[in-house]
Amino acid sequence: MANSVELMGRMGLMEKSRSEKKKDVKRIENFFKKGNNNVVKCFAVLTAENPNSTKQKTRLNQKNNRELFDALKMQYTTIPTQGKFGNVENSFVVMN
Repeated sequence: MANSVELMGRMGLMEKSRSEKKKDVKRIENFFKKGNNNVVKCFAVLTAENPNSTKQKTRLNQKNNRELFDALKMQYTTIPTQGKFGNVENSFVVMN
């Protein structure tokens, strides 16, 4: 399984330099792994890929996930990941 930085690259979400994004993602991953439940009350795993389980072209999936990511990052801590519900899909862990 790919790490979050690799997934951000695959999903076309790299906005900062690779090293800057890697530091950000590591910080969030470490925070999440520690399970600080005073801050993280709940989380969801979301994707905009393959709506209604209908396989879409890679470019369309990237566009849809980019729009989802842009909307989520304004309000939530969002970590790229991969999920599987039938097909493996690029997804986001969204906290609180």
